[in-house]
Amino acid sequence: MRNAATRVAEPGTLLAGKLRVERLIGQGAMGVVYEATDITLRRRVAMKLVHPDYVGDPEKRLRFGREAYAVARLQSQHVTSVLEINELDDGTPYLVMELLEGKTLDQIIEREGPAAVDVALDWILQALDAVAEAHAIGIVHRDLKPANLYLARRANRSPLVKVLDFGLVKDMSAGAPKLTVEGSTMGSPAYMAPEQVNVDGSVDPRTDVWAIGITLFELLTRELPFDGHTIPVLLGQIVRDDPTPLRARRPDAPADLEAVIQRCLAKDPNARYANAAELSRALVAVRAKLPTVSEATKTIRLQEGTVIPPGMSPMDMLDVSKVRPRIRAEDVPTGKSVLAPQPSPHRAMIVAAVVTTVLVSALGLAAWMFVVRRMPARPAPAAAPPPSTTAAPAPSPSASPSPPPEPAPPIGLELGALGPDARKAWTARATDLAACGSKASACARQVSVTRASGGKKTVVEGEPGCAVPRELTACIDGVVRKNDLPTAGEKVKLTFR
Repeated sequence: MRNAATRVAEPGTLLAGKLRVERLIGQGAMGVVYEATDITLRRRVAMKLVHPDYVGDPEKRLRFGREAYAVARLQSQHVTSVLEINELDDGTPYLVMELLEGKTLDQIIEREGPAAVDVALDWILQALDAVAEAHAIGIVHRDLKPANLYLARRANRSPLVKVLDFGLVKDMSAGAPKLTVEGSTMGSPAYMAPEQVNVDGSVDPRTDVWAIGITLFELLTRELPFDGHTIPVLLGQIVRDDPTPLRARRPDAPADLEAVIQRCLAKDPNARYANAAELSRALVAVRAKLPTVSEATKTIRLQEGTVIPPGMSPMDMLDVSKVRPRIRAEDVPTGKSVLAPQPSPHRAMIVAAVVTTVLVSALGLAAWMFVVRRMPARPAPAAAPPPSTTAAPAPSPSASPSPPPEPAPPIGLELGALGPDARKAWTARATDLAACGSKASACARQVSVTRASGGKKTVVEGEPGCAVPRELTACIDGVVRKNDLPTAGEKVKLTFR
């Protein structure tokens, strides 16, 4: 076992008594990453060990441990989940993480070319969710770049950006030990901020802001804003020269996006955004002005098909697919139990007749309820007279208690002449649509929703003279487009409780 950690492990090697190496995935700043199988839990995982060259280096071992605990402290879905932190028998530290499937963003733009503006912004906004959480607890990544942003997929196959390789992380919290040797340079040269080049010890969240600016420029142009062909020339440009303006390489980019990147790349850290959260707010404002992406764009959205409204952060754009709607009777599958005795032919005829009667009655009741819901609301009844002093008779011991009244639906839906499948689809998303009510103004508690020809645009209208808030339109549009809710030319009316 002692030799297994000091060299690149071959497929089939069993580490820690339970992790069978399947293949080498790659090497990061401080470690080697394998795809492995946890033979105890029978699941595929990623296993990262200290790089064989650094096994005997106390500082590198300590830095590896810092990465492990830094990642474990972060709760963002845009950080790789840590499943275990431990040591091999010979003392080599390792961590076990979720296994990701996908590609890094540098691999994607190398293959497909520069990203669409909205696509690049959606990628970066997801990454900033993780970096902002790290900054909030005093952690600076120090090596952000497209190669450390991974385009993975959730269990439901929807795309997700993950921030990788916290191997150069700096813990700025009180009492954290200083690991960087005086005079050393940490980071990838093309993405290093002037303060990293100068090694003046002032690395802080604004250093990550610089790297995000370089990364966003590269995603949009597949070039770097400083183009030195040797490391000395490149570092000299970073310290001395102005960056290439974004629109000199990408003319279709918005001017305000160019301004955001220019601020990220200010030589003076005080002139940059203070941290990832502040940068995220600036990019959200830019993203809100862009049109909804086309179906052809290979993009990640915080909520599929939704333009991020101004004044909201990425965390506000809840993925409504994760909100479990209230269980309704029509959602419960029905059918014959395999354990039930089989009825005789005569009983089957009786049962069929009863079922037919029940169905006819149910359809009649549904039609009556539809007519009632379309009728204007009746005025409230007059106050009831005081109750009689005569005691009501006690209920019979055999009488069953009345069932509790069913709670009111979270939102009023008037579905017009939509067919059964369309009505069921809208009803199933009632909870998701109700969540949009928090964004409705006083005059927009009732709106009508239609989808334009081709289903590419959702139109939300309020009462005459009422301007529907953009945030409400964006929220409803996200639910409608994500779940492909049809209107068939009808106006679906929503009433927020």
